[in-house]
Amino acid sequence: MKQKIEHWSGNSSICGYGRIGRTLAEDMARHHQPFVIIEQNPENLAAARDLGYLCLHGDATEDEMLLAAGCHRAKALITGLPNDAANVFITLTARNLNRDLLIVARAGHGSTERKLRQAGADKVVLPSAIGAQLMSRMIMRPTTADLMELVAEQGNLNVQLDEMKVAAACQLLGKSIRETNAHSEFRLLVLAVKQDSGKLIFNPEDGYVLELGDIVILLGKYGDIDRFCTECTAKT
Repeated sequence: MKQKIEHWSGNSSICGYGRIGRTLAEDMARHHQPFVIIEQNPENLAAARDLGYLCLHGDATEDEMLLAAGCHRAKALITGLPNDAANVFITLTARNLNRDLLIVARAGHGSTERKLRQAGADKVVLPSAIGAQLMSRMIMRPTTADLMELVAEQGNLNVQLDEMKVAAACQLLGKSIRETNAHSEFRLLVLAVKQDSGKLIFNPEDGYVLELGDIVILLGKYGDIDRFCTECTAKT
């Protein structure tokens, strides 16, 4: 296990295998994304290992444990513990170990969000706030809520949101949205394009030409998105 982690680069670390950690692990495994779980509770640890997940037994607030998980060369770290103080401490430690790490942290209280960002978190998620927004949407915009639920739960239609970055070797580079045939051939909707500068363009026009570093946000069936991404990265 240690050898596998040592040879990983671009993996993710999940701190805690509670309700949030279980959902994260399931989703990342479905998309074949490498990750390692850090869990202190023996029962949770056993449940994760029974599913074949790579796990470390220990306290994620300790430097040694984050290093053992390869945090110093990882792509991302998600800390979803129910203890806000622990999430702040993990975020601070992880940021000191890896300045380029993408850190996503859970906050149980709104007042914790500022502390997490000061500690180095890139994204902060407040489950209670998200839940309240979802319930409000179910009442005021029920059809929109149904669509969001379909995308989130990977339903029978297997509809999902995904993204693809336009790299130097990408076949999308220099092509317009129309020329990508995303809709006509792959039945995908190009919802937005995030430029390398950080500017987000919603519903880009068909004539928009994709540039290096653009991130294309797509909506469609998983198989169609996978086929589109494979063809766009294939060597000519």
